[in-house]
Amino acid sequence: MLQALKKILQRGRQGKAEVLGVEISPEGLSIACLSIGSGQIVSHDFRSCGPGEWPDQLIELVRQYNLSGLDAYFSLHPKFYNMLLVDAPDVDDAELSDAVRWRVKDLISQALDDVVVDVFRLPPEAYRGRMNMIYASIVERQVVLSIVEASDNAGLNLASIGINELSLCQYGKQLDGVENAGLAFVTLEEHGGVINLTENGLLFLSRTIDIGLNDLAQGETVGELSLDNGSRIDALALDIQRSLDYYESQLGKSGAVRIIFLPTDERIAQIIEDLKGKVSIELEILDLAGLFELEESESKGLDLSCMSIGAALFGSQSEQSKTMKGGARGAVLSTS
Repeated sequence: MLQALKKILQRGRQGKAEVLGVEISPEGLSIACLSIGSGQIVSHDFRSCGPGEWPDQLIELVRQYNLSGLDAYFSLHPKFYNMLLVDAPDVDDAELSDAVRWRVKDLISQALDDVVVDVFRLPPEAYRGRMNMIYASIVERQVVLSIVEASDNAGLNLASIGINELSLCQYGKQLDGVENAGLAFVTLEEHGGVINLTENGLLFLSRTIDIGLNDLAQGETVGELSLDNGSRIDALALDIQRSLDYYESQLGKSGAVRIIFLPTDERIAQIIEDLKGKVSIELEILDLAGLFELEESESKGLDLSCMSIGAALFGSQSEQSKTMKGGARGAVLSTS
């Protein structure tokens, strides 16, 4: 009877043509429901909670916003996975994940039976075609199983479990005037960050940044060095520039045209101001409210759902095309 009820709910929601993006992070759980037809945000929310509390929060949010029966596209914060860049085995795509599992077994601390390994190829033009590289994401199997269970308990259709790097790529398809141009997305958190270089919604390079928001606070230190704030900004600029240089010199790309900071903290605006003159490329903060043309009342707390919106954007395109054509367009983790 439960399965029959789910099918009825699914049919009702399919008429509304919506998809749900969900991000699980160390800080909590965020959701974003998007209309497939208009591409507009129907609802969004964030709940602060501990690692074991998010499944209950998911059930509550699904009930609150009447989301039962929707296809759900999950996105994992980097805290929940490791990502490795490795040589691609000479096998067909269908055999790629299994082949990479054995290739990475000596590079990870967990037993292979305790993790789920998924892969996605870099675009063919990366490294000027000299190297055939892939990214492998390694997630603890229990994390995947918990998402499967929580999705079922919440009455959702689990469509995909992906990673934040790929959710972020979706914004490269939404911005105007950046077709065939490189974009650098910078995520700064309390301790460190990540820079992702994309083009046409495809991920070319993901690189960690040593400088975090705490390091940029007055009176803090970086490693064993005590630096003034100007020196910390210089270190951040150098970290970003190294990634941009690698993107051009090693991956053979023409260079990024914009550096886009995710709105992770109110301090980002000042950091961008301090970086001006130290980085030659245009700097900006991702304007989610402007991107979706939302009123102020609709955009309250929107920044906290940045990655779940990215996951929903991926889901919306998947629902429209039902086909993914190569490159780093998405990752679906399987427990098999």
